[in-house]
Amino acid sequence: MNERILGGLFNKAFFFFAIFFSASMVTVAAELAIVADASFWLIRLTTALGELASLLVGAIFIDRIAKRIDYTK
Repeated sequence: MNERILGGLFNKAFFFFAIFFSASMVTVAAELAIVADASFWLIRLTTALGELASLLVGAIFIDRIAKRIDYTK
């Protein structure tokens, strides 16, 4: 399972993992809307974008590091 997407920038599994967990930020937004009386849609947008960005940057770093270090041992 080493399929690449977006011109080889991302491993397909890492990319879909990032999309899935960014979409799941709805639970964090709901909690903040209830507890802190914050705007649900604004919180959902900012947490989802932050999660997506951090997971995609992390995916790039881990993929590059994994080419040098054998994690299967």
